[in-house]
Amino acid sequence: CAGLFYEPSRPGPGDRRLERLDAPGLRRASSMRGVAEGVHSRVELRGLRSGPGVGQRPVIVPGDSPTDWINSATHIHDAFCDQLNHFRKTFVQVPGCESSTAERIREITEAIRKRLIKHHSLTELSQQRQLDYQVSREAYALLHTFVFPHLQRMLASHESRLEKAIMSYASLNDLVMDIPGVAGRGLALIDLRSCSEQLELLDDKISPHEKISCINEAHSMLQRCVEEGVRGGSKAAGGGVVEITGDDVLSLFIMALRGAGSLKHRLAHVAHVEMYLQGAAGRSGSNEAARFEEAGYA
Repeated sequence: CAGLFYEPSRPGPGDRRLERLDAPGLRRASSMRGVAEGVHSRVELRGLRSGPGVGQRPVIVPGDSPTDWINSATHIHDAFCDQLNHFRKTFVQVPGCESSTAERIREITEAIRKRLIKHHSLTELSQQRQLDYQVSREAYALLHTFVFPHLQRMLASHESRLEKAIMSYASLNDLVMDIPGVAGRGLALIDLRSCSEQLELLDDKISPHEKISCINEAHSMLQRCVEEGVRGGSKAAGGGVVEITGDDVLSLFIMALRGAGSLKHRLAHVAHVEMYLQGAAGRSGSNEAARFEEAGYA
């Protein structure tokens, strides 16, 4: 079964850093790779009291951001941090049951989102959509060191086999010869370096939201690479028509992934994004689910 809870009788050696997600705790956590320059640099945890008190409703102006809406409601933000802290301490992640983890995270973020909407009287759909995204993003960012290492451990053996399979091809041309329908069509001549470099940035991303943006940008770069390659190929062929199918784009993405040599934990990144998308889809037609289900298919 998945989603088991336990109440530790006493904190273990690894629990000390999880006792409080307060401002000092954030500074300690900021030593993690990428956090200081990633999401945590924009996420304020407990101890900030620059906003109004519990009994005062902040004035929302057009320039306010979703982060401001979260941080200004200090009592709701404190409760958010406490729930995530308790989740880290008591939730048991079971390999293969990551959907249960995503569902529990969804329940936490959904409850906080509703409280913030009521607190700030956010009636505009665009405001609610932005808040929905930011609350979810902060939750996954703060839980990164809890969720992602679990995915890495679970997929370590599969990752090793994938790495060996990728590196078994001495060159891109060798890989092209094994992709059905690609050989002899000149696809290997398309310069995919910019796409590969974008994919390598995945290792520096903390939340699944950032990883989706990174993958979308890599796909956009791939399209530009294809346009430039087709334009050059058409000229070389004397102005003839060069046809690129959806299967070709997928094959080119595989080739770009082969070129992203420094990218590690490929499967863990995919599982991280998929887990988040499952949680978003579980929101029964919410704005975030609709947007990211589409991104997931892409």
